Amino acid sequence: MRLSALYQPKTLSDIVGQPAVVRRLQRIVAAPSPCCLLLEGKGGTGKSATAKALIHDLEVDELYGVHEYSGANFKIEDVRRLFGQAFRFRPWAASHGRCC
Repeated sequence: MRLSALYQPKTLSDIVGQPAVVRRLQRIVAAPSPCCLLLEGKGGTGKSATAKALIHDLEVDELYGVHEYSGANFKIEDVRRLFGQAFRFRPWAASHGRCC
């Protein structure tokens, strides 16, 4: 097992050094609603680890509720296609005056 995988945070509470991000994600866990999240940053900053911790805390079955894409080899056409699919419908929270 890789050392990074061994020490990867399992829950949002395990994440160190990003208190504002963790608080925002914990608000999503406290009042979940369908949404699409885009995590961006340099390689090795913890985007995937954060997403996995969020999935754990939301108790989402990875097979049915999560789609993970690595943007390393994406072209703009790929991004447009994915966002077009993800944002076909108006988010529930936005239509009710509430946002995470």
